[in-house]
Amino acid sequence: MIPRLRVFISYAREDARRADSLYDSLNAAGFEPWMDHRDIPEAAEWQSEINRAIGRCHAFLACISSASTQKSGVLAAELESALQRWKRKWWWWKRLFLLPVRFEDCKTPEKLSQLQWVDVFEDKDWVKVARALRRAQRSFVAGSAAAIALVVVLAVSLFIASKSNLIAEFRRPGGDARVGITVWKLKYVSPVPGSKTLIHESVCRGVDADWEPLRTSVSDQFQVGDHVRVSIETGLEGYVYVVDRELHGGEASGAPKLVFPTSRIQGGNNLVHPGKLIELPDQQDCPPYWTLSSQHASYSGELLTVLIVKRPLKDVSIQRDAQDLPQSKFDAWQKRWTAPLTTMDDRARARYPATASELAAGQGAKTLTHDDPLPQTVFQKIDSSDDDSILVDYPILVK
Repeated sequence: MIPRLRVFISYAREDARRADSLYDSLNAAGFEPWMDHRDIPEAAEWQSEINRAIGRCHAFLACISSASTQKSGVLAAELESALQRWKRKWWWWKRLFLLPVRFEDCKTPEKLSQLQWVDVFEDKDWVKVARALRRAQRSFVAGSAAAIALVVVLAVSLFIASKSNLIAEFRRPGGDARVGITVWKLKYVSPVPGSKTLIHESVCRGVDADWEPLRTSVSDQFQVGDHVRVSIETGLEGYVYVVDRELHGGEASGAPKLVFPTSRIQGGNNLVHPGKLIELPDQQDCPPYWTLSSQHASYSGELLTVLIVKRPLKDVSIQRDAQDLPQSKFDAWQKRWTAPLTTMDDRARARYPATASELAAGQGAKTLTHDDPLPQTVFQKIDSSDDDSILVDYPILVK
């Protein structure tokens, strides 16, 4: 039996009638469409329901009109989530099918310019969408069957390739172009003097508190006011640079700010190698965390860009604190070093507390080994034959 294709319909409120008509036609044709005002239960948290629907859909229809192209907020966030998922998927048969659907003759958003669209200028044109979805469905079914066969053939090999071996490979000197990122959410706990698994905030702002760092998944969402920390690890030797931009309405519209290296963290030493951990901010900083906040009403989080290169960048001066980075320079970095990546996110370990070894490594007192936990999210460059540098975008989403 061919499974029903789950189809997320993203649309502007001005296009609700057209979107409803498309929903009904696809439902009658045997697909499983999803729309917010028709499928979110009463009293449910609407943003969580939207995120869940995007996470489980096979296809995402970005309905485009002159009205939708002017929208930000929820509509832009939906598209950004779909694009992030479309870029992250490793195996081709699992890749999100992202289809721009034009409701009128208008310009396609730049983010979707590389994708061929379908014109649905009249209700009867829905068959064009159905035809595209059928092709995607056949690929999905064929790929799933191939995946099952592959799992059967390689079951013994996968069993032997234990988690400890994967960790040893990540931290093996001379390894592939990989970056491991863990974003920690801090939970206040009653003071525990001398604890090696807590971060102590000493009295520097009139605060004396202990915080327990808890792992978060790349898809988790935060709230304004949450305290977070970031740890970065690499599978190769190089020099790390971290840029932060604010997300407004799901898009990175804030000015780029170089948050590492700074002289106040490890004395500005940004040379990394397998097993060495970079923590932002430093555990001795005041405060030892970032607080998610903004003056912009459309604030939806932060977007970290982590760059690791083989040689230090000569045009970057290291200052004591974070510094504004010229947009032209940041654009040049992205153009030069952006490349296809695979992503492995260990959701089973999300919300696990930091270990004493991880916190010790953040202080420079220990080098992580195969006995220590793997970073929460690992990004790997698909082809690093020509250049071992790697550039990674990591969103910290605020609902």
